[in-house]
Amino acid sequence: QQETFELGELYQKEKAARGELGAKFIVVSAENGKLISETQLDSPAVFDGMAAANDRIFISDMSGNIVSLKPAVE
Repeated sequence: QQETFELGELYQKEKAARGELGAKFIVVSAENGKLISETQLDSPAVFDGMAAANDRIFISDMSGNIVSLKPAVE
């Protein structure tokens, strides 16, 4: 009897690793673990590719762009 092997999940993981599925930048409370904010990104950050300066977060992403995020004014 021949076994079938589902590759769909494996392909999705490969796409995610290549940055083809986008990414999210989330901010979580250190006090209680609750989600503070969530921002959709076109591409994931490169390893060690984030920095904070001048009230902004700078993200170097896998597509070669630098994304600048600032907090929303409430």
